[in-house]
Amino acid sequence: MDGFYLQENFEKIKKYIIYFFILVGIIIAVFMALKFFENPYKNAEKLAIKAAEAYVKNNNITIDDIERINTPILHGKIGADIARKKYGVNEQVQKAIEYHTTTNPDM
Repeated sequence: MDGFYLQENFEKIKKYIIYFFILVGIIIAVFMALKFFENPYKNAEKLAIKAAEAYVKNNNITIDDIERINTPILHGKIGADIARKKYGVNEQVQKAIEYHTTTNPDM
C-alpha cells in the first residue's frame, strides 16, 4: 500500500472518526454525570417532606398510617389548615381542599 491510498481513504472516513470520538465523549460525560452528581431535585423533595411532617406535628393535624408513609398527599390537609387559619374559609371549602386527592373516609 502506498501513502496516497491511505490518505485518500482517511479523508473519506475522517468525519466518521470525529463523530465517533464526539459520541464516545458524550457517553462518558453522561455516565460520569449519573455516577458523580446527585439529582438536584432529590434534596428539595427531602426538604419538602420534612417541612410537611414538621407542619403536621406543630399544628396537631392528625394523620393515618398511609399518610405517614406517603407524605406527598399531606398537602391536602396542610392546605386546608392554612386556608382555614389564614383565609377563614368555611368547613365545606376546607373539606374540599383536604380531600381533593383522597376520598373522605365517611364516603
